[in-house]
Amino acid sequence: MAIWAKYQPGQEIHGVLLYRRIPNDHAHWVAEDKRPTGYNFRPGKVQQHLSTQLAEDPAGILADNPGFGLLEIAADTFWRFRLRVTYEPEFRPDHVAVWGLNGARKDLLRELADCIQRAWEPGSQALVYPS
Repeated sequence: MAIWAKYQPGQEIHGVLLYRRIPNDHAHWVAEDKRPTGYNFRPGKVQQHLSTQLAEDPAGILADNPGFGLLEIAADTFWRFRLRVTYEPEFRPDHVAVWGLNGARKDLLRELADCIQRAWEPGSQALVYPS
């Protein structure tokens, strides 16, 4: 059974790891430090939420997105910053939305970047954090 099968649309998500793809560019990845930037936590211009994914194994996300990196962060980290996390499968069955980041302060985005648990480098897709 897929990890997302136990959730209903709109249900709050707690106690799981979430994944966010990292584009291979300087705005999203600091190559010399091998770390993602806070910009990874800024929703797209037309989105009301930040898109993340549920997965039992992040290798599948990497395989489906050649050239992208990936960051791993606990859903509960977002709740700690008073953000809301919900299951929203209308985009894809593993889709989780993080609400409350539109117009977020840069210092909050940096704090979230400091809370990642693991990161895979864009391009090589090698696990580089923690080193």
